[in-house]
Amino acid sequence: MILAAGCSWTDSNFVSLDQTLKDQDRGGWPMWPEIMGKELNLKVKNVGLSGCDNKYIFDACIDEVWKHTKIDLCVVMWTGWDRFRYLNIQKYPMATYAMANPVGEDNKTYADQLIVDGKRTEKEVNEFFSQYFLEKDLDEFTPFYNQPNDVLKRYSEDVIDTTFRYMHLLAITLENNNIPYIFVQGTPAFPLGWVSSNYSDEEVLKDMMRCVYMPYLKKNKNIIGFPFQRSFGGTTMFNVVKNYEVSELDKHPNGKGQNLMAEKLMRHYDLLYR
Repeated sequence: MILAAGCSWTDSNFVSLDQTLKDQDRGGWPMWPEIMGKELNLKVKNVGLSGCDNKYIFDACIDEVWKHTKIDLCVVMWTGWDRFRYLNIQKYPMATYAMANPVGEDNKTYADQLIVDGKRTEKEVNEFFSQYFLEKDLDEFTPFYNQPNDVLKRYSEDVIDTTFRYMHLLAITLENNNIPYIFVQGTPAFPLGWVSSNYSDEEVLKDMMRCVYMPYLKKNKNIIGFPFQRSFGGTTMFNVVKNYEVSELDKHPNGKGQNLMAEKLMRHYDLLYR
């Protein structure tokens, strides 16, 4: 059996929230775990959950291992590191901020860029993003990412330490139970240097290098694309499926994108285990 975990890039029940699309273009295609299962002739237990954070992914995998489930392969596609769940409500700090605040070299919000380019109307953009983000979250996260460097440094160190801890402890658990595994990053990992002008990519890299789990993860051949930041020589599945998205509004991989991710995972599986 393949144990697969991740967010909406993995969830077999994924349906796009872009309601301007036809039903057949919003989902229903095989996801990468099911494609891999067919290729390897193995059953699949897909615990992917749309909108989840990395704590859920870690917990779901650990629970399956300690249920003494027969696992032939565990494949984890980690989600955005900044996500967290509070009082049963999932939060997406960086994505929320980027939707309404100018970021990157263009100095435009993602929503504004779509409207300026004529790809979508303002009504379509607002209706789509209102399904994801709460106004009160925007009011909270906007001032947070504009805080001084020392505050963002503590935040960066905490997010990185927590994420690397999940990855390291899950890897050790799988190794101790003789379970083959592959880790990969799906969505952009932790683009703090892109979101905030008060913290740079170089500072994020320094925080990673200081993390106690970094030496182990850096040499782990079961992890694809570590440390998952292009500016640091890493990569994510987001880079793989960039031209195979559901729509201009919805950057989730479409059916072709799912096949491309499965192909990349299978190549790494062959390299490690065949």
